[in-house]
Amino acid sequence: MWLTLLGGNRKGNEFRGVMSGESYDRLTSRIGLNEGFYMRAAELIPLSEGMKVLDMGCGTGSLGIAIAGMIGGSGRVDCVDISSEQLAHAEVKSRTLKTPFRFHRCSMDETPFEDDQYDAVVSCFSFHEAASRVRRKAVGEAARLLREDGVFVLIEWGRPQPALWVLPWIPFLLIDSCLDNWTNKYAFLCGEAGMETVCDTYLNKLVRCQIFRKAGHCGE
Repeated sequence: MWLTLLGGNRKGNEFRGVMSGESYDRLTSRIGLNEGFYMRAAELIPLSEGMKVLDMGCGTGSLGIAIAGMIGGSGRVDCVDISSEQLAHAEVKSRTLKTPFRFHRCSMDETPFEDDQYDAVVSCFSFHEAASRVRRKAVGEAARLLREDGVFVLIEWGRPQPALWVLPWIPFLLIDSCLDNWTNKYAFLCGEAGMETVCDTYLNKLVRCQIFRKAGHCGE
C-alpha cells in the first residue's frame, strides 16, 4: 500500500522522503503512536539490565529507544530496516542514550547475525509493511536468533476490539498484510518455529501485542 509515497521494494514498503524520519514521527504521534505508547509497549516485555535486543523493521527506532531505558548501558539494541532514511533518523535519536545501538540496512528475513545471540527480538508495525514471504521468513529468523528462553515480541494492528472510533480503520485492517494478525496466523507460525505464546494483549483497541518464548532448541 502507499507504494508511491513510501517507495516500493520487493521486500516491502521502504519509507523515504516525506514519509520517513522526523515527518514519520510527527505523523504517527498524531494517531497515538507517541513516546507514551512505546513506553507502555516496552513495559510489557520481560526486560532486564544487560540484555541484547534486536529490533526488526525498526523504523525511526522509537521502540528500541524505549527498551534502552530498561536494559541500561550494559545492554545493546541492534536495529535493522530496509530504509536508509529511517535508520539515519533512528541513529540520530539514539545518540544521547547510554545503551549502545548498532544499525544495519537489511531485510528482517535476511539478517547478518549469528544464531542464538539475542535475549529479545521485537518488531513493531513492520510486519504489515512487508511482503507475505518476508513476514513468514522473519518469524523463523527471530527463532534462529533468539537464545533459549528468549522472547519474540510482535506489535501489530490486530482484530479491533469494540469501539466506535475504530470503525474507519476496518477497511485498512482487512487488507492482506493485516489479515495475518486478524486471523492470529502468527501464533501458528511461531509455534511451528518452536516458540510458544506467553502473552497476548492489546495496547489499545487496535494494536495487539503478542509475546512468544523460544522453548529449548528450535526443531527439537
